[in-house]
Amino acid sequence: MPNVVVVGAQWGDEGKGKVVDLLASNFKNVVRFQGGHNAGHTVVVDGKKFALHLLPSGVIRKNTENLIANGVVIDPIALCREMDSIEEKGVTITPGVLTISDRAHMILPFHGILDRYREQVASSGNNESPKIGTTGRGIGPAYEWKAGRRGFRFCDIEDLKFFTQKLSSEINYVKSQFSHVEPIKSLKTEEVIAAVLPCVERLRPFVVDGVYSLNQAIAKGDVLFEGAQATLLDIDFGTYPYVTSSNSSVAGVFNGAGVSYKAIDRVVGITKAYATRVGEGPFPTEDFSEDGEKLRKEGNEYGTTTGRPRRCGWLDLVALKYTRIINGFDSVAVMKLDVLNSFPEIKVCTGYALGNKTTARFPARLETLQSVKPVFKVLPGWQCSLEGIDQYEKLPVEARNYIEFIESYIDCQVSTISIGPDRSETILRNN
Repeated sequence: MPNVVVVGAQWGDEGKGKVVDLLASNFKNVVRFQGGHNAGHTVVVDGKKFALHLLPSGVIRKNTENLIANGVVIDPIALCREMDSIEEKGVTITPGVLTISDRAHMILPFHGILDRYREQVASSGNNESPKIGTTGRGIGPAYEWKAGRRGFRFCDIEDLKFFTQKLSSEINYVKSQFSHVEPIKSLKTEEVIAAVLPCVERLRPFVVDGVYSLNQAIAKGDVLFEGAQATLLDIDFGTYPYVTSSNSSVAGVFNGAGVSYKAIDRVVGITKAYATRVGEGPFPTEDFSEDGEKLRKEGNEYGTTTGRPRRCGWLDLVALKYTRIINGFDSVAVMKLDVLNSFPEIKVCTGYALGNKTTARFPARLETLQSVKPVFKVLPGWQCSLEGIDQYEKLPVEARNYIEFIESYIDCQVSTISIGPDRSETILRNN
């Protein structure tokens, strides 16, 4: 098998977990390479729903080895809770099933406190920083600690005495630097250590040298890389500053897992048949009418991690072609096509109008993107159920026309079409 990367092509929540789960049966190794537990994948197997935040989607497949690589920031407490949750559903997670890169950084309790405090201040309007709409789980501050060379890595827990001393010292530093933040001021060192230490002790057997173990697997050509969030949330290429704190495009694989670009054979982009976004930031095709609410209801568009209602709108082909260019998609998976079943007409954005000009380019400047008006192409809907369809040729002609319009605009083949949440509700094309 080739080495394959699965990347979100929109603002996240596209259905990457389902695609990775489908592909995982063909791979021995699944790797999560960036992000934290601010992301959520929902995988449905035989009617049983698994909500994954840090664990790679391959953990629910037998005979699959899973690595959380160095580009991920890991909350040890949250990871242990997630492992417990998955094991309660009959999935056993051992060091043979899951490994953690020794170079991966930790999210510690004070990171979450700072994250939530900043969002609270931004929401109050008392400073100039924008409200980003983070999950408040410490992802951004953990990446700040990493860039500031103060981070805690999993290799640090090789010596628990050293780790405990370092953590105690860092808590004192945080309290001195952020004494104006009441929850930080009241932090008790012994309570933080008591909360964190049992979890890192539990995770010690899972820690490996991720660089060597992964590259040994890559040499056999049998690795599936699973991204979190998506390209339009990428720290460099997303809708800055309304982005995540890591590279969530294909570029994140190389520094987030420690592999060469030569190791990647194929890149698959994941998009919904419409568009959603959680949190703040520009969303040119957002629909505030009854259609937007209908998309939310039909698609059950509520965050896996936060439960927040997602903002909904029509598929933006300008943005999708932009993410195709950045990532070099070899193919695209179109998810949740069935959500559009009842719409008599389906809108798709083919350009942006700004003043008396129209462009097909996705702008870098936030204020420009916030000002554009979408130029829509209206296509006829199919207005029937897609249940039970297992071949592309059996889709209604209107559905096939919609898929082929997407392919033509972004100049990339659609290889996979999802028509329901279960593994079996997927159409694979042989093109």
